[in-house]
Amino acid sequence: MDIYDSRYYKTNIFYLKLLGLWPFDDFLNKRVRRILIIIAVVSLIIPQVIRLFEEWGRDIDIVIEVIGSLIYFSGCQIKYLSFLRVEAKMKYLYNKIAEHWKSLSSKDEIKTLEEYGEIGRGLTLGYIIPINIILVIYISLPLLPLLLDVIDPQNETRPKQFPYFAEYFIDDQKYYFELTIHGWIVCILSVQIYGTFDTTYTQCVQHACGLFGIVEQRLRKATKLASSNAFSTQEEKDEKVYDKVIDAILLHKEAIQFVNLIEDCYSFSYFFVVTLNTAVVSLAAVDTMLNLENGNTKQMVRIGALYIGFSFHLLYNMSPGQRVIDSSTNIQNAAFHCDWFNASSKTKTLIRIIMLRSLTPCQFTAGKLIVLHLESFAFVFKNSISYVTVVGSMR
Repeated sequence: MDIYDSRYYKTNIFYLKLLGLWPFDDFLNKRVRRILIIIAVVSLIIPQVIRLFEEWGRDIDIVIEVIGSLIYFSGCQIKYLSFLRVEAKMKYLYNKIAEHWKSLSSKDEIKTLEEYGEIGRGLTLGYIIPINIILVIYISLPLLPLLLDVIDPQNETRPKQFPYFAEYFIDDQKYYFELTIHGWIVCILSVQIYGTFDTTYTQCVQHACGLFGIVEQRLRKATKLASSNAFSTQEEKDEKVYDKVIDAILLHKEAIQFVNLIEDCYSFSYFFVVTLNTAVVSLAAVDTMLNLENGNTKQMVRIGALYIGFSFHLLYNMSPGQRVIDSSTNIQNAAFHCDWFNASSKTKTLIRIIMLRSLTPCQFTAGKLIVLHLESFAFVFKNSISYVTVVGSMR
């Protein structure tokens, strides 16, 4: 079975191909998609930068929202370009995942990977669906004046609005629908880039956790053999147990190397992602507060939805790091609680080695500076809230 045709990876592969990020796809097809997507995102960043310079020193509320929007689209571009930068490593990573699935013959071990794959699929759908719902809310609310003109017409037409501030140097009311369609296309693309980047990372982490789970299984099964009476001689039993523990150690080494490969692919980009995410959460919170004070309910709901979305985004990016820390340290617990006392002395030596290695948990970082786990999420989230107080007082 081609694992990438299975239900566990089908959603991720669909979006990777859609965005031109699947490394096994046709070269020309990938190149065309990539160029179009990069141009599309830049085509919305430039008008926003122009608007930022126009509003600087004039309207702090607009400046805050434009900065938040620019951070969002810049983060989107960083994620997309960083994926292209490590394409060769990602291709190797996908090959390793396929190799791991093909190398397993035990039904229990295959079932373990399937269970982790199913959790990864659930996390993928549980992320992509909400962020697309938030996207619909974000781009639809500016259309409310058009709807009100039909339901509750006034003497004059209500001014048309956009989901962001930008300067196109043309009459945006006259070309409203053309500019709106352009904005929708870019916003939809950006959300899919965020979703694809994050869920692919999560699914790879789930696979790594599955490998650690199989290592636990192998350790328990190996040491149980030490209590078995199914062998004709003690030497035969000791040799069999020893070989099984060796298999567990080799897979443990493979799992650690796989985690390091994920770290190499994502660490650089996550430094910018976490930094920008902290900034945009703070700005979204400030803007929501300002709109609440000004009685602008519609804008408050729209920016509030962004605030919730980016907080969720930050949590989603931190939690896989916590899972890999827990999975890698569970190896030590499994080794400690297995039936090691019935094993031979040379097997006990191997178990001690794997316990010592498990004392240092595997972890993911943002640029080798910030460890990605729930404690970091709490720290970043608390600081982002404190920025709200600072910026609010400056106003």
